[in-house]
Amino acid sequence: MQGLLFAFALAGCSQQSDAAGPRFFNVNQFPGLVGDPGELAPALDYTLDSIDAEPLHFRSCADVAATDEDIVEPSQYSLVQLLRINCQAAELFAASQEASFSHFPAELTEAFIAELPATAVPRISDEELERRVGRPLVDYEGKLDITVQPGQALRVVTPRTEMTYQVMARADFTGDGAEDLLVRIDWQALDAFGGGADLLLLEHTEPAGPVRIGWRR
Repeated sequence: MQGLLFAFALAGCSQQSDAAGPRFFNVNQFPGLVGDPGELAPALDYTLDSIDAEPLHFRSCADVAATDEDIVEPSQYSLVQLLRINCQAAELFAASQEASFSHFPAELTEAFIAELPATAVPRISDEELERRVGRPLVDYEGKLDITVQPGQALRVVTPRTEMTYQVMARADFTGDGAEDLLVRIDWQALDAFGGGADLLLLEHTEPAGPVRIGWRR
């Protein structure tokens, strides 16, 4: 689907509650995962390089947590950071439960952006996040180039940042019966040097209510 140019706020969320689907973890977005993400310690099979050109083999998320980033080949810093985020997503998923109902769309759409608060972006600085409080993303940015991508993802380009919103998991993470979305945002600055990935928990407990950020890595 071609990118759609948004310069206005879209309509609010649906008033209807739907039965939630089964718990979902996006294994395609976790390179090296070979075990069941529903387990507390899923098995990994992933290798990076050390600064001494020796292989760093990760067999579990415990291996990832125990590895000092200073020993990783600098060109692969972003990969070990992504591993940490994916491991955190798997840990949260293992502790989640089936949701009873959902106010989220079955697939991410352009209209989904209208339900996101402007703070549903990477944390560049606390001051920048404060300026976004209380406003929708489309309103704050003014213009968004949005492309729906396969695999529960949306690519969003603002004048300053390119972001991919990737659903890592769908489940009830808070115990209130409502389906929550665990979303990884892969981002790259367009007007400066910088990039990385953030992990957000999105909550939507009321059919006419807003999407809220329940947790941020």
